[in-house]
Amino acid sequence: MQMAGLVLNYDDSDYYFLRVTADEIRGVALVVVMCGAGKYAEISLMQISVKDWERYYLKAELNNRDIMFYASPNGEVWIAMCTPLDLGTLSDEYGGKLGFTGSYAALCARDLDQTIERSIFRLFQIQSVDGIG
Repeated sequence: MQMAGLVLNYDDSDYYFLRVTADEIRGVALVVVMCGAGKYAEISLMQISVKDWERYYLKAELNNRDIMFYASPNGEVWIAMCTPLDLGTLSDEYGGKLGFTGSYAALCARDLDQTIERSIFRLFQIQSVDGIG
């Protein structure tokens, strides 16, 4: 299985991942997955087929403790990919950890079948909408 997309990460046990992937059942699809305290889950509310998309525009918006993922085929019309997710999952305090890594956003490509497929990312941008940061 290959997948690529936008990840909000604390560590390998706590993350959210908006990914493009493909399988025999869904075909090419955008899916939000999460891992909290090491428990992996696909958020099935919004898994959409993107077989006709030429490009994938992905974004995450953080508002207080809420995370929202969005996707677009053109960077203009955005589709909400989930209901608000809890940013607290990506904190040092979540699950009784004594960690101090902090959370971060990144681009991520995984080739679990080791087929040497590649992902091409054109832009990664972080911006503050309220002028802070």
